[in-house]
Amino acid sequence: MGRTHALLLAERGATVVVNGTRADVAGESGDARIAESVVGDIRESGGSAVAATSDISSPDGASTTATSVLDYVEDLRRFVPPALRS
Repeated sequence: MGRTHALLLAERGATVVVNGTRADVAGESGDARIAESVVGDIRESGGSAVAATSDISSPDGASTTATSVLDYVEDLRRFVPPALRS
């Protein structure tokens, strides 16, 4: 899952939570600005999105992200997990 999926889902009316902290589009080291950039693109096109920038590989980070998501998205109907790079 990535930018293209997030933009497509937003275009179709979904509120999108973009998680990203440590990888750029090539899977290399990056930062939260990537997620924030995708959120900016979605909002500029009239969609609804928020960046969740906690590292979800740790229990604390996953908990923080889940809390942020539920605070932002009142009616969670679908969760699309990211594709992991192995």
